[in-house]
Amino acid sequence: MSVRGVSAGLQRAHEHLTTHLAGKVTLAELATVSGLSRSHLVRCFARAYGLPPHAYHTVLRVRDVEAQLRAGRRLAEIEAGFADQSHLIRRFKRVTGVTPGEYLRRVRRANAG
Repeated sequence: MSVRGVSAGLQRAHEHLTTHLAGKVTLAELATVSGLSRSHLVRCFARAYGLPPHAYHTVLRVRDVEAQLRAGRRLAEIEAGFADQSHLIRRFKRVTGVTPGEYLRRVRRANAG
């Protein structure tokens, strides 16, 4: 994804995060991928994408979980890169404001009506 005004290094870091949703991505790894120092990467990434890399990666993972839930997968079947299901639920609620169960109920209501 090419974002206007974003350096090629930041774009590489962004692409790396989006293609490694289930795995842990370290700041050192992103710095290597982007060719930027860690501190410069964090500052520029947050300016370009609205969140620092780790927080952005968490949001990407939660959005992926949402898509999988909408597609009919059970939460217990989803490998999203979180330490365990409890961690996934906490992060999901922090990002969306609801638990995965409540999210599914809302999706089902919207699809039924």
